[in-house]
Amino acid sequence: MRMTALVLAIAVTAAAQDADSEAERLYREAWWQETGAGALDKALEGYRKAADAEGPASIRARSLYQAAVVLHRVARTEEAIRTLERLSKEFPGEPEVLRLAKARLEEWTAVDLRTSFAEWYRRYVFSPEFQAKVVDLVLKLGTLNDPEAHPVKLELLTIGEAAVPALEEGLEGANALLRSRAILLLFQMSIVPSAKALLADTSWTLQPSHWETILRAEAPVRERLRAEATGESELARAIRATASGRREAFAALSAMKSVGFRAAFADAVWDPADAAMRKAVLDRFLTAEDASLEASRIAHWFSEDPEVTLEKLVRWATEARFVGSRAVAARWAGSRLKPEDEGALDALLALAAKEDATKPEAPLLSAVLEVLGAHPAVSSLRWTPARVRPILQVAQRLEPERASWGAAPMPDPREGRCEGAFALLGSLKAGDPGRAALADLLLEDPLATLAVDRERDAMTLDLATAERYRTPARYFAQAPEWPGVLVTRALGLWEKWTDPQRLAYLAVLGKDRSFANLAKNAGSEKLLATLCARETAPDLRVALFALLRPASVTPVLRALDYSRPDDAFALLGRLTPARVDDESVAVLRDLIRREETRRGAIELIGTWDVRRFPAFRPEALTLLDSPDPAVRGWAIDVVVSWDSFDASPHLARILKDPVESRRQAAATALARVGREDAIPALLEALEDGSPSVRQAALQALEAIRRVQQVKTEWKLREAGLAPK
Repeated sequence: MRMTALVLAIAVTAAAQDADSEAERLYREAWWQETGAGALDKALEGYRKAADAEGPASIRARSLYQAAVVLHRVARTEEAIRTLERLSKEFPGEPEVLRLAKARLEEWTAVDLRTSFAEWYRRYVFSPEFQAKVVDLVLKLGTLNDPEAHPVKLELLTIGEAAVPALEEGLEGANALLRSRAILLLFQMSIVPSAKALLADTSWTLQPSHWETILRAEAPVRERLRAEATGESELARAIRATASGRREAFAALSAMKSVGFRAAFADAVWDPADAAMRKAVLDRFLTAEDASLEASRIAHWFSEDPEVTLEKLVRWATEARFVGSRAVAARWAGSRLKPEDEGALDALLALAAKEDATKPEAPLLSAVLEVLGAHPAVSSLRWTPARVRPILQVAQRLEPERASWGAAPMPDPREGRCEGAFALLGSLKAGDPGRAALADLLLEDPLATLAVDRERDAMTLDLATAERYRTPARYFAQAPEWPGVLVTRALGLWEKWTDPQRLAYLAVLGKDRSFANLAKNAGSEKLLATLCARETAPDLRVALFALLRPASVTPVLRALDYSRPDDAFALLGRLTPARVDDESVAVLRDLIRREETRRGAIELIGTWDVRRFPAFRPEALTLLDSPDPAVRGWAIDVVVSWDSFDASPHLARILKDPVESRRQAAATALARVGREDAIPALLEALEDGSPSVRQAALQALEAIRRVQQVKTEWKLREAGLAPK
């Protein structure tokens, strides 16, 4: 009643100020209809007319306010709230009426949050204050970079439906970045933007989910899109077709030529359950000159189809018009191969063999090599030398060229081809059938295996030449049984090979990591020992020795005739000091005693620590007066390193050697020995022309004096005569 009286007073005052305005007259009539006659419908109509009539703003604002009151009285609360919102928007200069409107709005929107939270929340997010915040967020989408815009996008997605009006408004602006981001956010909310916005921005077309949203949209939305997507551009036709249904969209897909969204469009409209679509896709896959879209997806689309047999895939790989389709069919067929599918394996290898491995584009060859290289059971397939040969040839031809591919700005397609060949060869060597076939092929003609130029067959026979052959080291990925296979076959073929073939085989063996790295490989040692014993060609024997591990030297030594000193030197040169045993030392002592082999033996021993080998001292003592400076120097080094009383007389002799460093070393050694019988020779050395020798002799005499003094004091102590 107080509020009604206040409104009445305001109305009377306004009427007194401007009794002639149309708005005032209509307002007064509506007032009496409401309060006098109780005709609320007529009152509502009068208030609305007064709000739109000519007259003071205060009268028109009060008319809207009173119209909202009437609407609330007749239980049209939502309409009453919108009327008050219109009042606040159209008459911001009427504070008194706005205050009354705010009070009414708070009263009408008050809810019990325990039972009506959803209603309150919806009113809250659509309130002017909250929508102002949403507008600020949407505007930021047009100015922020991607990392900064990400949290804004997440917040708008969290707001959800209440952000849609502002996002749709953003589609109408001139900011292309804002339009693009608004489109993507609307699609994420399952809202289809306007056709005008979709035609103006193509970034959304690359996501299949966006096309699926259009397909799932309600009929009125799709009808709107068909009407708005005007023009004959491929995008406009695609939008109209998608809005018409899946079948129409699929028909439009067949007519597309070059648009970037073709792949995403296909993923959205393709329905594997539709038999007509399946037939159309397969026909295009097999007959179209460019079936890249179908080729990239058909294996996934038909993966569960029982009618797609291995025989059918091999036929597709042979007959399809588009080379990409043939490659897909070949890769698909290769993944299905089983041990009994020998005909299919031969057909695929024959297809691959038709392409040049060195050319960047060889899709069938790449497909076959890659799928077989990754086949989980490739070693169980029935491999023969004839089937392995093309794989080996591809690896031989590609491996030497790999270094040049890295200079290309884009990845070279031959890299995958090469990796597939190596993976396949490695897998073959891991299984019995493939291992035997590969070994037979490798050993059938080692020169051919190494891809040697036939013009170079008459080359000088040496290991360095063999090492230069183009042998891909990765043929020989580690497999424990592989060396045994090579050994077994090589022993049978050795006599049939020519010397170049034998040397080529040794080069293969030298590059085989599994042969070189096995800690214990009795079969390989047997092979080498047998071949070393029977082989007479010096260069081949050197090549054989080069393959020996230090642990294999002694067994091979036992199998050899020591009458060939060069063999002994070559073998003993493979030893490390830790591997030297009594047998190898005995061979060296014998070689030292022979004048024709003495220098070589001494040079070999010179690389070792001779103090570890007392067995060489008798030979060293006999050679102290050798006329050969190198031999005499070695003998002196052995004696000088001999820290024993027995060495003293021999060291005294060395004090007269012509080489200054040896005289100095002898004096130093005598200091360590400390024997009295060396004093005369050391006193004589004090007259040596070399200061370093004189200094060493003096230090040796001092050392001997200290030794003798200690001995004297010890004897006196034992006799009880030590000075106190």
